[in-house]
Amino acid sequence: MGSWPTVSLLLGLAACTAPSTKESATDTGAGRDSATDTVADTVADTVADTVADTGADTGCPARYADLDGDGYGDPAQLQPDCAAPGAWVEDATDCLDSDAGVNPAAAEVCDGLDNDCAPATGEDGLLTWFQPDGSRVDLTADATGSPGAPALLALGEGSYHLCAGTWHLRLGSTGAASLIGYGDPVLDGGAAGTVVRVEGGALSVSGLTIRNGEGDMVPPGSPGLSGGGLACDGAAVVDLSDVTITGNHAEIGGGIAVDGCTIIGTELRLEENAARYGGGMYMLRGEAALTGGRISGNTATLAGGGLGLEGAYEQVLLLLNAVEVVGNGAVLGGGLVLFEDARATCTGSPADSGGFRRNTAESDGGGVYMTGGDFDPMLTAAGCDFGEGEEDNDPGDVVTNGGGYSFGDDADAQCSNAGCI
Repeated sequence: MGSWPTVSLLLGLAACTAPSTKESATDTGAGRDSATDTVADTVADTVADTVADTGADTGCPARYADLDGDGYGDPAQLQPDCAAPGAWVEDATDCLDSDAGVNPAAAEVCDGLDNDCAPATGEDGLLTWFQPDGSRVDLTADATGSPGAPALLALGEGSYHLCAGTWHLRLGSTGAASLIGYGDPVLDGGAAGTVVRVEGGALSVSGLTIRNGEGDMVPPGSPGLSGGGLACDGAAVVDLSDVTITGNHAEIGGGIAVDGCTIIGTELRLEENAARYGGGMYMLRGEAALTGGRISGNTATLAGGGLGLEGAYEQVLLLLNAVEVVGNGAVLGGGLVLFEDARATCTGSPADSGGFRRNTAESDGGGVYMTGGDFDPMLTAAGCDFGEGEEDNDPGDVVTNGGGYSFGDDADAQCSNAGCI
Protein backbone atom coordinates (compact mmCIF):
# COMPACT_ATOMS: atom_id res chain seq x y z
CA MET A 1 0.00 0.00 0.00
CA GLY A 2 3.03 2.33 0.52
CA SER A 3 3.58 2.75 -3.21
CA TRP A 4 0.14 4.15 -4.11
CA PRO A 5 0.74 7.69 -2.62
CA THR A 6 3.98 7.99 -4.61
CA VAL A 7 2.25 7.17 -7.87
CA SER A 8 -0.58 9.64 -7.10
CA LEU A 9 1.88 12.34 -6.30
CA LEU A 10 3.80 11.82 -9.50
CA LEU A 11 0.57 11.92 -11.51
CA GLY A 12 -0.46 15.08 -9.78
CA LEU A 13 2.88 16.73 -10.50
CA ALA A 14 2.69 15.70 -14.14
CA ALA A 15 -0.74 17.27 -14.47
CA CYS A 16 0.37 20.59 -12.92
CA THR A 17 3.69 20.97 -14.73
CA ALA A 18 3.75 22.58 -18.18
CA PRO A 19 5.48 20.55 -20.84
CA SER A 20 8.94 21.64 -21.93
CA THR A 21 9.75 22.72 -25.45
CA LYS A 22 11.56 19.42 -26.04
CA GLU A 23 8.47 17.44 -24.95
CA SER A 24 6.22 19.43 -27.25
CA ALA A 25 8.50 18.68 -30.18
CA THR A 26 7.96 14.94 -29.68
CA ASP A 27 4.14 15.22 -29.73
CA THR A 28 2.40 14.05 -32.94
CA GLY A 29 -0.88 15.80 -32.22
CA ALA A 30 -2.40 18.35 -29.88
CA GLY A 31 -2.87 17.06 -26.36
CA ARG A 32 -1.02 13.73 -27.03
CA ASP A 33 2.45 12.64 -26.07
CA SER A 34 4.75 10.19 -27.82
CA ALA A 35 3.74 7.28 -25.54
CA THR A 36 0.09 7.70 -26.54
CA ASP A 37 1.06 7.78 -30.22
CA THR A 38 2.97 4.53 -29.85
CA VAL A 39 -0.04 2.76 -28.31
CA ALA A 40 -2.34 4.04 -31.05
CA ASP A 41 0.04 2.87 -33.76
CA THR A 42 0.28 -0.60 -32.22
CA VAL A 43 -3.51 -0.95 -32.03
CA ALA A 44 -3.88 0.17 -35.65
CA ASP A 45 -1.29 -2.37 -36.80
CA THR A 46 -3.07 -5.16 -34.93
CA VAL A 47 -6.40 -4.26 -36.46
CA ALA A 48 -4.88 -4.15 -39.96
CA ASP A 49 -3.29 -7.56 -39.48
CA THR A 50 -6.58 -9.02 -38.25
CA VAL A 51 -8.48 -7.58 -41.22
CA ALA A 52 -5.90 -8.98 -43.60
CA ASP A 53 -6.22 -12.43 -42.05
CA THR A 54 -10.02 -12.68 -41.75
CA GLY A 55 -11.54 -9.98 -43.94
CA ALA A 56 -13.05 -8.28 -40.86
CA ASP A 57 -12.00 -7.22 -37.34
CA THR A 58 -13.32 -10.47 -35.86
CA GLY A 59 -10.29 -12.16 -34.36
CA CYS A 60 -11.40 -15.38 -36.19
CA PRO A 61 -8.92 -17.60 -38.08
CA ALA A 62 -9.32 -17.38 -41.87
CA ARG A 63 -12.13 -19.59 -43.21
CA TYR A 64 -13.48 -19.89 -46.77
CA ALA A 65 -16.89 -20.93 -48.10
CA ASP A 66 -17.27 -24.59 -49.10
CA LEU A 67 -20.64 -24.50 -50.84
CA ASP A 68 -20.30 -27.84 -52.63
CA GLY A 69 -19.07 -29.76 -49.57
CA ASP A 70 -15.92 -31.16 -51.14
CA GLY A 71 -13.61 -29.90 -48.37
CA TYR A 72 -12.04 -27.18 -50.50
CA GLY A 73 -12.90 -23.50 -50.10
CA ASP A 74 -13.52 -20.65 -52.49
CA PRO A 75 -10.73 -18.07 -52.10
CA ALA A 76 -13.13 -15.31 -53.15
CA GLN A 77 -15.58 -16.00 -50.30
CA LEU A 78 -13.96 -15.22 -46.94
CA GLN A 79 -15.93 -15.78 -43.73
CA PRO A 80 -17.15 -12.30 -42.68
CA ASP A 81 -17.40 -13.06 -38.95
CA CYS A 82 -17.10 -15.94 -36.51
CA ALA A 83 -20.84 -16.50 -36.28
CA ALA A 84 -21.61 -16.39 -40.02
CA PRO A 85 -23.78 -19.40 -40.96
CA GLY A 86 -22.66 -21.88 -43.60
CA ALA A 87 -19.83 -24.29 -44.28
CA TRP A 88 -16.36 -22.80 -43.87
CA VAL A 89 -12.95 -24.46 -44.28
CA GLU A 90 -9.36 -23.34 -43.94
CA ASP A 91 -8.47 -24.46 -47.48
CA ALA A 92 -8.76 -21.81 -50.20
CA THR A 93 -7.86 -23.77 -53.36
CA ASP A 94 -11.23 -24.66 -54.94
CA CYS A 95 -11.59 -23.25 -58.46
CA LEU A 96 -15.32 -24.02 -58.82
CA ASP A 97 -17.19 -24.18 -55.52
CA SER A 98 -20.52 -25.04 -57.12
CA ASP A 99 -19.39 -28.51 -58.25
CA ALA A 100 -18.09 -31.13 -55.81
CA GLY A 101 -16.38 -32.87 -58.72
CA VAL A 102 -14.04 -29.91 -59.19
CA ASN A 103 -11.21 -29.47 -56.66
CA PRO A 104 -7.45 -30.05 -56.49
CA ALA A 105 -7.92 -33.73 -55.55
CA ALA A 106 -10.39 -34.54 -58.36
CA ALA A 107 -9.52 -36.63 -61.40
CA GLU A 108 -9.71 -34.87 -64.75
CA VAL A 109 -12.70 -35.96 -66.87
CA CYS A 110 -14.07 -34.86 -70.23
CA ASP A 111 -16.63 -32.19 -69.45
CA GLY A 112 -15.10 -28.86 -70.44
CA LEU A 113 -14.17 -28.06 -66.81
CA ASP A 114 -10.80 -27.87 -65.09
CA ASN A 115 -11.69 -30.68 -62.68
CA ASP A 116 -8.36 -30.80 -60.81
CA CYS A 117 -7.90 -27.00 -60.72
CA ALA A 118 -4.67 -27.41 -62.68
CA PRO A 119 -5.05 -25.88 -66.17
CA ALA A 120 -1.87 -27.55 -67.41
CA THR A 121 -3.38 -31.03 -67.00
CA GLY A 122 -5.90 -30.72 -69.85
CA GLU A 123 -8.59 -33.19 -70.88
CA ASP A 124 -7.74 -33.97 -74.51
CA GLY A 125 -7.89 -37.66 -75.29
CA LEU A 126 -10.44 -38.55 -72.60
CA LEU A 127 -13.79 -40.31 -72.89
CA THR A 128 -16.09 -40.10 -69.87
CA TRP A 129 -19.43 -41.83 -69.41
CA PHE A 130 -21.86 -39.94 -67.18
CA GLN A 131 -24.33 -42.58 -66.07
CA PRO A 132 -28.00 -41.82 -65.26
CA ASP A 133 -27.29 -42.10 -61.51
CA GLY A 134 -24.68 -39.33 -61.75
CA SER A 135 -21.61 -41.55 -61.48
CA ARG A 136 -18.70 -41.11 -63.87
CA VAL A 137 -16.79 -43.86 -65.67
CA ASP A 138 -13.51 -43.34 -67.53
CA LEU A 139 -13.78 -45.23 -70.83
CA THR A 140 -10.63 -43.88 -72.41
CA ALA A 141 -8.84 -47.23 -72.43
CA ASP A 142 -11.88 -49.06 -73.82
CA ALA A 143 -12.18 -46.57 -76.68
CA THR A 144 -8.54 -46.52 -77.73
CA GLY A 145 -7.98 -48.39 -80.99
CA SER A 146 -5.53 -48.08 -83.84
CA PRO A 147 -5.90 -46.93 -87.46
CA GLY A 148 -6.04 -50.51 -88.68
CA ALA A 149 -8.08 -51.87 -85.80
CA PRO A 150 -10.61 -49.38 -84.38
CA ALA A 151 -12.07 -50.16 -80.97
CA LEU A 152 -15.72 -51.21 -80.69
CA LEU A 153 -17.90 -49.67 -78.00
CA ALA A 154 -21.56 -50.31 -77.24
CA LEU A 155 -23.23 -47.27 -75.69
CA GLY A 156 -25.48 -47.74 -72.68
CA GLU A 157 -27.86 -45.17 -71.28
CA GLY A 158 -26.39 -41.86 -70.23
CA SER A 159 -24.15 -39.17 -71.65
CA TYR A 160 -20.77 -39.84 -73.27
CA HIS A 161 -18.33 -36.96 -73.38
CA LEU A 162 -15.58 -37.28 -75.98
CA CYS A 163 -12.67 -34.85 -75.80
CA ALA A 164 -10.36 -33.60 -78.52
CA GLY A 165 -8.26 -36.02 -80.51
CA THR A 166 -8.59 -38.63 -83.25
CA TRP A 167 -10.42 -41.69 -81.95
CA HIS A 168 -10.10 -44.92 -83.88
CA LEU A 169 -13.47 -46.08 -82.69
CA ARG A 170 -16.78 -47.50 -83.90
CA LEU A 171 -19.95 -47.16 -81.86
CA GLY A 172 -23.24 -49.00 -81.49
CA SER A 173 -26.34 -47.67 -79.75
CA THR A 174 -29.69 -49.26 -78.91
CA GLY A 175 -30.99 -47.21 -75.96
CA ALA A 176 -31.20 -43.61 -74.83
CA ALA A 177 -27.76 -41.98 -75.02
CA SER A 178 -25.97 -38.80 -76.00
CA LEU A 179 -22.51 -38.36 -77.45
CA ILE A 180 -21.04 -34.90 -76.88
CA GLY A 181 -17.78 -33.71 -78.39
CA TYR A 182 -15.45 -31.22 -76.71
CA GLY A 183 -12.79 -29.56 -78.85
CA ASP A 184 -14.05 -31.13 -82.14
CA PRO A 185 -12.92 -34.74 -81.68
CA VAL A 186 -12.83 -37.10 -84.66
CA LEU A 187 -14.33 -40.59 -84.83
CA ASP A 188 -12.32 -42.52 -87.42
CA GLY A 189 -13.74 -45.88 -88.48
CA GLY A 190 -10.58 -47.08 -90.18
CA ALA A 191 -12.66 -48.26 -93.19
CA ALA A 192 -13.55 -51.29 -91.05
CA GLY A 193 -17.34 -50.81 -91.08
CA THR A 194 -20.05 -48.30 -90.22
CA VAL A 195 -18.68 -45.79 -87.72
CA VAL A 196 -21.91 -45.16 -85.76
CA ARG A 197 -24.75 -47.67 -85.90
CA VAL A 198 -28.08 -46.96 -84.19
CA GLU A 199 -30.52 -49.84 -83.84
CA GLY A 200 -33.48 -48.54 -81.88
CA GLY A 201 -33.75 -46.05 -79.03
CA ALA A 202 -32.64 -42.43 -79.27
CA LEU A 203 -29.14 -41.09 -79.79
CA SER A 204 -28.09 -37.45 -79.85
CA VAL A 205 -24.69 -36.52 -81.25
CA SER A 206 -23.09 -33.07 -81.16
CA GLY A 207 -19.81 -31.27 -81.75
CA LEU A 208 -17.71 -33.91 -83.53
CA THR A 209 -16.60 -35.35 -86.87
CA ILE A 210 -17.36 -38.85 -88.20
CA ARG A 211 -15.07 -40.08 -90.97
CA ASN A 212 -13.48 -43.00 -92.79
CA GLY A 213 -16.36 -45.45 -92.44
CA GLU A 214 -17.24 -48.29 -94.79
CA GLY A 215 -20.92 -49.21 -94.82
CA ASP A 216 -21.75 -52.67 -93.49
CA MET A 217 -25.49 -52.47 -92.68
CA VAL A 218 -27.71 -54.73 -94.82
CA PRO A 219 -31.31 -53.45 -94.73
CA PRO A 220 -34.08 -55.81 -95.94
CA GLY A 221 -34.36 -55.57 -99.70
CA SER A 222 -31.38 -53.24 -99.98
CA PRO A 223 -29.22 -53.69 -103.08
CA GLY A 224 -26.01 -53.20 -101.11
CA LEU A 225 -24.16 -52.44 -97.90
CA SER A 226 -25.34 -49.21 -96.32
CA GLY A 227 -24.25 -46.34 -94.07
CA GLY A 228 -20.55 -45.53 -94.14
CA GLY A 229 -20.56 -42.82 -91.49
CA LEU A 230 -23.86 -43.48 -89.73
CA ALA A 231 -26.64 -46.03 -90.18
CA CYS A 232 -29.95 -46.21 -88.34
CA ASP A 233 -32.91 -48.52 -88.60
CA GLY A 234 -36.13 -49.49 -86.85
CA ALA A 235 -37.84 -46.87 -84.74
CA ALA A 236 -34.61 -45.12 -83.78
CA VAL A 237 -34.39 -41.33 -83.50
CA VAL A 238 -31.00 -39.74 -84.21
CA ASP A 239 -30.42 -36.07 -83.41
CA LEU A 240 -27.30 -34.60 -85.03
CA SER A 241 -26.20 -31.09 -84.04
CA ASP A 242 -23.04 -29.39 -85.29
CA VAL A 243 -21.76 -32.70 -86.69
CA THR A 244 -19.54 -33.22 -89.74
CA ILE A 245 -19.76 -36.55 -91.59
CA THR A 246 -17.01 -36.74 -94.19
CA GLY A 247 -14.88 -39.13 -96.21
CA ASN A 248 -17.13 -42.17 -95.74
CA HIS A 249 -18.12 -44.79 -98.30
CA ALA A 250 -20.90 -47.33 -98.86
CA GLU A 251 -22.92 -48.81 -101.67
CA ILE A 252 -26.04 -47.15 -100.24
CA GLY A 253 -25.72 -43.89 -98.25
CA GLY A 254 -22.05 -43.02 -98.09
CA GLY A 255 -22.47 -40.55 -95.23
CA ILE A 256 -25.79 -41.69 -93.72
CA ALA A 257 -28.19 -44.55 -94.45
CA VAL A 258 -31.74 -44.25 -93.14
CA ASP A 259 -33.91 -47.36 -92.96
CA GLY A 260 -37.11 -46.61 -91.06
CA CYS A 261 -35.59 -44.28 -88.48
CA THR A 262 -35.85 -40.51 -88.00
CA ILE A 263 -32.95 -38.11 -88.52
CA ILE A 264 -33.04 -34.63 -87.00
CA GLY A 265 -30.16 -32.47 -88.15
CA THR A 266 -29.15 -28.98 -87.04
CA GLU A 267 -26.11 -27.52 -88.79
CA LEU A 268 -25.27 -30.98 -90.10
CA ARG A 269 -22.45 -31.10 -92.66
CA LEU A 270 -22.26 -34.01 -95.13
CA GLU A 271 -19.06 -33.55 -97.11
CA GLU A 272 -16.98 -35.60 -99.55
CA ASN A 273 -18.81 -38.90 -98.99
CA ALA A 274 -19.32 -41.45 -101.80
CA ALA A 275 -21.70 -44.27 -102.73
CA ARG A 276 -23.57 -45.83 -105.63
CA TYR A 277 -26.83 -44.33 -104.36
CA GLY A 278 -26.90 -41.28 -102.09
CA GLY A 279 -23.36 -40.08 -101.64
CA GLY A 280 -24.25 -37.82 -98.70
CA MET A 281 -27.38 -39.60 -97.43
CA TYR A 282 -29.79 -42.21 -98.76
CA MET A 283 -33.19 -42.96 -97.29
CA LEU A 284 -34.86 -46.32 -97.86
CA ARG A 285 -37.60 -45.77 -95.27
CA GLY A 286 -38.27 -43.16 -92.58
CA GLU A 287 -37.91 -39.39 -92.48
CA ALA A 288 -35.36 -36.64 -92.01
CA ALA A 289 -35.65 -32.97 -91.05
CA LEU A 290 -32.52 -30.88 -91.57
CA THR A 291 -32.13 -27.23 -90.56
CA GLY A 292 -29.11 -25.24 -91.62
CA GLY A 293 -25.90 -26.99 -92.53
CA ARG A 294 -24.40 -28.03 -95.85
CA ILE A 295 -24.44 -31.05 -98.17
CA SER A 296 -21.39 -30.59 -100.40
CA GLY A 297 -18.82 -32.43 -102.48
CA ASN A 298 -20.56 -35.81 -102.25
CA THR A 299 -20.71 -38.19 -105.23
CA ALA A 300 -22.79 -41.13 -106.39
CA THR A 301 -21.80 -43.40 -109.27
CA LEU A 302 -25.49 -43.88 -110.09
CA ALA A 303 -28.04 -41.60 -108.43
CA GLY A 304 -28.34 -38.94 -105.75
CA GLY A 305 -24.94 -37.34 -105.39
CA GLY A 306 -25.95 -35.30 -102.36
CA LEU A 307 -29.18 -36.95 -101.22
CA GLY A 308 -31.42 -39.79 -102.31
CA LEU A 309 -34.89 -41.03 -101.35
CA GLU A 310 -36.01 -44.49 -102.38
CA GLY A 311 -39.74 -44.64 -101.60
CA ALA A 312 -40.15 -48.12 -103.10
CA TYR A 313 -40.96 -49.80 -99.78
CA GLU A 314 -42.97 -47.06 -98.12
CA GLN A 315 -43.23 -43.29 -98.22
CA VAL A 316 -40.08 -41.42 -97.24
CA LEU A 317 -40.01 -37.76 -96.24
CA LEU A 318 -37.20 -35.19 -96.35
CA LEU A 319 -37.50 -31.62 -95.07
CA LEU A 320 -34.72 -29.16 -95.91
CA ASN A 321 -34.85 -25.80 -94.15
CA ALA A 322 -32.09 -23.34 -95.10
CA VAL A 323 -29.81 -26.24 -96.08
CA GLU A 324 -27.18 -25.68 -98.80
CA VAL A 325 -26.93 -28.59 -101.26
CA VAL A 326 -23.89 -27.51 -103.23
CA GLY A 327 -21.35 -29.04 -105.59
CA ASN A 328 -22.50 -32.67 -105.51
CA GLY A 329 -22.41 -35.01 -108.50
CA ALA A 330 -24.01 -38.19 -109.87
CA VAL A 331 -25.24 -39.78 -113.10
CA LEU A 332 -28.85 -38.95 -112.15
CA GLY A 333 -29.79 -36.22 -109.66
CA GLY A 334 -26.56 -34.48 -108.76
CA GLY A 335 -28.11 -32.77 -105.73
CA LEU A 336 -31.15 -34.98 -105.00
CA VAL A 337 -32.92 -37.98 -106.47
CA LEU A 338 -36.53 -38.93 -105.66
CA PHE A 339 -37.73 -42.42 -106.52
CA GLU A 340 -41.23 -43.81 -106.20
CA ASP A 341 -43.20 -42.55 -103.15
CA ALA A 342 -40.61 -39.99 -102.02
CA ARG A 343 -41.51 -36.51 -100.75
CA ALA A 344 -39.07 -33.63 -100.30
CA THR A 345 -39.51 -29.99 -99.31
CA CYS A 346 -36.89 -27.28 -99.79
CA THR A 347 -37.52 -24.10 -97.79
CA GLY A 348 -35.31 -21.05 -98.06
CA SER A 349 -35.55 -17.27 -97.87
CA PRO A 350 -33.88 -14.18 -99.31
CA ALA A 351 -31.77 -14.06 -96.16
CA ASP A 352 -30.15 -17.47 -96.69
CA SER A 353 -28.77 -19.57 -99.53
CA GLY A 354 -30.73 -22.71 -98.80
CA GLY A 355 -31.33 -24.81 -101.89
CA PHE A 356 -29.54 -26.54 -104.78
CA ARG A 357 -26.55 -24.87 -106.43
CA ARG A 358 -23.66 -26.03 -108.63
CA ASN A 359 -24.72 -29.68 -108.59
CA THR A 360 -24.02 -31.72 -111.70
CA ALA A 361 -25.36 -34.87 -113.36
CA GLU A 362 -23.81 -36.85 -116.19
CA SER A 363 -27.27 -37.68 -117.54
CA ASP A 364 -30.29 -35.81 -116.14
CA GLY A 365 -31.21 -33.58 -113.23
CA GLY A 366 -28.23 -31.53 -112.19
CA GLY A 367 -30.18 -30.24 -109.20
CA VAL A 368 -33.01 -32.77 -108.73
CA TYR A 369 -34.07 -35.87 -110.64
CA MET A 370 -37.41 -37.51 -109.89
CA THR A 371 -39.26 -40.47 -111.33
CA GLY A 372 -42.20 -42.34 -109.89
CA GLY A 373 -42.93 -45.59 -111.63
CA ASP A 374 -46.04 -46.83 -109.82
CA PHE A 375 -45.99 -43.82 -107.46
CA ASP A 376 -45.88 -40.05 -107.69
CA PRO A 377 -42.84 -38.43 -106.06
CA MET A 378 -43.26 -34.84 -104.91
CA LEU A 379 -40.92 -31.87 -104.57
CA THR A 380 -42.10 -28.65 -102.91
CA ALA A 381 -39.95 -25.54 -103.20
CA ALA A 382 -40.70 -22.52 -101.01
CA GLY A 383 -38.17 -19.73 -101.47
CA CYS A 384 -35.65 -22.37 -102.53
CA ASP A 385 -32.45 -21.34 -104.35
CA PHE A 386 -31.60 -23.14 -107.61
CA GLY A 387 -28.65 -20.96 -108.55
CA GLU A 388 -28.08 -18.58 -111.43
CA GLY A 389 -25.13 -18.10 -113.75
CA GLU A 390 -22.05 -19.82 -112.35
CA GLU A 391 -24.15 -21.07 -109.43
CA ASP A 392 -26.62 -22.91 -111.65
CA ASN A 393 -27.10 -26.69 -111.64
CA ASP A 394 -26.10 -28.65 -114.74
CA PRO A 395 -27.94 -29.95 -116.68
CA GLY A 396 -31.08 -28.24 -115.45
CA ASP A 397 -32.49 -27.67 -112.00
CA VAL A 398 -35.31 -30.23 -111.88
CA VAL A 399 -36.03 -33.13 -114.23
CA THR A 400 -39.31 -35.07 -113.98
CA ASN A 401 -41.10 -37.57 -116.18
CA GLY A 402 -42.86 -34.54 -117.64
CA GLY A 403 -39.69 -32.71 -118.67
CA GLY A 404 -36.90 -30.48 -117.39
CA TYR A 405 -37.24 -27.14 -115.57
CA SER A 406 -34.97 -24.27 -114.65
CA PHE A 407 -35.53 -21.90 -111.75
CA GLY A 408 -33.66 -19.02 -110.18
CA ASP A 409 -33.09 -18.22 -106.54
CA ASP A 410 -35.93 -17.94 -104.04
CA ALA A 411 -38.16 -20.06 -106.25
CA ASP A 412 -41.60 -21.41 -105.40
CA ALA A 413 -42.67 -24.58 -107.22
CA GLN A 414 -44.57 -27.85 -106.92
CA CYS A 415 -43.15 -30.78 -108.90
CA SER A 416 -44.41 -34.30 -109.51
CA ASN A 417 -44.20 -36.98 -112.20
CA ALA A 418 -46.24 -34.80 -114.52
CA GLY A 419 -43.91 -31.80 -114.20
CA CYS A 420 -43.58 -28.59 -112.20
CA ILE A 421 -46.03 -25.75 -111.65
